[in-house]
Amino acid sequence: MLFSRRRSTCTNAETTLELDSHADTCVLGRDVLIIQDFERPVEVQGFDPELGTQMFRTVSGVVAYHHPITGECFHLVIHQAIHVPHLEHHLLCPMQCRVNDVTVNDLPKFLAVDPTENKHAIIFQDVDPDDGPSRSVTLPLELKGVTSVLNVSVPTTDEFASHMCTRLEFTSEHLIWDPNDPSFGDQERAMTDYTGSIIDTAANARGRSLIIGAISTFQDGANVDDYDNLADVLEAKQIVASVDSTASHAMNGPLTQPPLPNGGVLTQLGLETRLSARRSLVCGYAYTLHSRVASQPTTT
Repeated sequence: MLFSRRRSTCTNAETTLELDSHADTCVLGRDVLIIQDFERPVEVQGFDPELGTQMFRTVSGVVAYHHPITGECFHLVIHQAIHVPHLEHHLLCPMQCRVNDVTVNDLPKFLAVDPTENKHAIIFQDVDPDDGPSRSVTLPLELKGVTSVLNVSVPTTDEFASHMCTRLEFTSEHLIWDPNDPSFGDQERAMTDYTGSIIDTAANARGRSLIIGAISTFQDGANVDDYDNLADVLEAKQIVASVDSTASHAMNGPLTQPPLPNGGVLTQLGLETRLSARRSLVCGYAYTLHSRVASQPTTT
């Protein structure tokens, strides 16, 4: 992780972190501590197309926040944000926060039918500080005109590195944020039937709504040319794309390929299969997995 020393002399600079539902990605302005550069520049166009476009960095940045009621200090970490150095404030994309399990309630308390402390606030669940049990944290929003804001400042590199303040991650560092992913709209349309009625109000029944742009994992592989391993792979409750592709080739490809152990060749009569159907989960959605499992092949 890279720590930026940019503007380290302006440690007391105060600005605002503003909710902006029109911003499809969080934007960090001038007064921020940059801790990471994703090396993924983006082309940004303003409201007026005639002004053209500009290239900006995609970064992780930190601002400091002092709770107006408790006085507790927090370091607010915003990953995969666009860094616009000439901007005097910061913009928070509510959707980018929500898919990271951060609750953003932007309705002002004075307009709420049933106002509570959680209205017009940003809420973090299961915050795990270094010196205590997990808890929830509520950051009350203020109004600047009609804009919901948090008053923030820029911390120093040493302050952030010392862990002197509890860190709150607004957005995900690892799941690639793609605001143009059509799956957002697909999931929203899937919530209602043709009459507009909600299909299922239970979150655990409809599955997790997090959008994953890209994710890579590494696990120890198995040699599926070995029939014992192949059966184990197909019986597993998780399926990996590369293993699935290899297994499919072994079942549906030429019967003489891939070569069997000890120089054997698989024959049509030697392939006994059974259909195995069961339910598994991929990204929170249930699907039925059908697999053909080879057992005791005959070699010639």
